Order: sequence, then structure tokens, then C-alpha cells
Amino acid sequence: MKYYEETSALLHEFSEENQKYFEELWDSFNLAGFLYDEDYLREQIYLMMLDFSEAERDGMSAEDYLGKNPKTIMKEMLKEAPRSSIKESLLTPILVLAVLRYYQLLGDFLKVLS
Repeated sequence: MKYYEETSALLHEFSEENQKYFEELWDSFNLAGFLYDEDYLREQIYLMMLDFSEAERDGMSAEDYLGKNPKTIMKEMLKEAPRSSIKESLLTPILVLAVLRYYQLLGDFLKVLS
């Protein structure tokens, strides 16, 4: 969870409008974390927010500093982001399916006992 705490703390220092902008950007990066290197993405958003924090002190909004659409920025940054390995990409869905199957089997077992 590298950069998670720092990013979260920095986010709460921004104005409400700028928080919404970066939350949308952060959510987009989190969704992309399945396909791209999550540590790299977290570092990039943290560095972007750190740079912006100085601009906000000078009165700029996130839209003025980075552009109107946070998803456009995310797409541009993903072009250079390293992809996660196939192993990492497949591990999460497999674990989710395994947990779901476990609970399904547990439910079936409890029905048999009753």
C-alpha cells in the first residue's frame, strides 16, 4: 500500500471541488490497477497531487492545472505505465471466484445438515 496514506492525507488538504476531481482520477487509476502496475500508478497520482498542491496554494483549480477531464489524463498516463504481469492479473479474479465457491459449498453443506 505504498503511497496510499500519503495520497489520502494530501487529498484532504484540497478544496472540496479539487477533492472531487482527484477522487475521480484516483478511482480511475484504482480500476486500472488490475491491468497495470499498481505501485507505479499510486506513485504517479501521488506525485501529480503533490505538484498540484503548490498550484492550489496559488489559487488554481485542478481543472485549470490538469484539464477538464480527469479520465483523459488517466488514459495518457496509462500509455506509459508498465503492465502488471499475467500472474498478477489472473490472481485476483481467481481468488474472488475461490472465495465465492467456498461460501457456496459452505451454504450447501449447511443445508444438508439441517
